[in-house]
Amino acid sequence: MVVLKYNTGRIQYEAAPVTDVKKYFELLWTVITTLKKEKLTHQEVFYFAAFIHIVFVNIHPFEDGNGRAGWLVEKWFIAQMLGSKAWFLQSLLNYYKQVTDYYKNLNRPGMFYGQLNYSKKLFVFIDVA
Repeated sequence: MVVLKYNTGRIQYEAAPVTDVKKYFELLWTVITTLKKEKLTHQEVFYFAAFIHIVFVNIHPFEDGNGRAGWLVEKWFIAQMLGSKAWFLQSLLNYYKQVTDYYKNLNRPGMFYGQLNYSKKLFVFIDVA
């Protein structure tokens, strides 16, 4: 799967190989399950929600709608951790208003899934073993 830049149609990112999507998706859900058991601060909840969003979008499990699905998983995680009022957060509006920066920042960890480097995003890796 190749992601094209929304305003130019040029290749922006090459997603996880289709043969590995299930493995990476399952690993993401293992991390989410582990995080849900933790007592996280509000700041950590939002940090990991953003982490979940970017990892989901980078795996790119669907042909279309990965950003919207990533937003939904992000919002679901926040609601799971902080309560149902989280559904009223205007995070999607923020993504819409910042769409150019959103796409630019999605590409920063790397152009190819196999070369992603989340340390550039200052994300913390969680030991799920």
